Amino acid sequence: MRYLSASSNLRSCNIRGEYQLTLAARFVRNDTVNLLLQSCSAMKCEEIMVSALKAAIEAGHVDMTTLLLRSGARVSGGENDNSIHIASRMGHKEIVSLLLQFGASLTSHTDSGNTALHLASEEGHLSLVKYLVELQRDELYSLNCGDKRHCIWPRKMEGIT
Repeated sequence: MRYLSASSNLRSCNIRGEYQLTLAARFVRNDTVNLLLQSCSAMKCEEIMVSALKAAIEAGHVDMTTLLLRSGARVSGGENDNSIHIASRMGHKEIVSLLLQFGASLTSHTDSGNTALHLASEEGHLSLVKYLVELQRDELYSLNCGDKRHCIWPRKMEGIT
């Protein structure tokens, strides 16, 4: 990665299909990410930025997530999950809060109908669940969650106030 230049091909991938920007974001290579983001501004690379954002979120890199969001990465997009679903599933409360500041929606659903609250609950991330419940306590019962309402308070959490 140290041999990249501003003219590097952003669309080239490694053998696993990962973009250079995705790898740089996952491994917190700020100088490489900044160089590749300069190239991004000159061409359409929305898909690449979403991939890099997802990698930073999965790895729990708050600063890298912030850098990518400030550079224009969308908080939703991609095949199945949007960013808040990934952060919630991984239990990254600080990143969930950051994504909300950049316009993520608490009520967005995955293809299977799960919200951020459902995913955090299913994975047992109690402090994140409490945070999400507090954020949406006024509209908790009006969420259009289909048959997923049981996920709001799983058995693991009974007795928690």
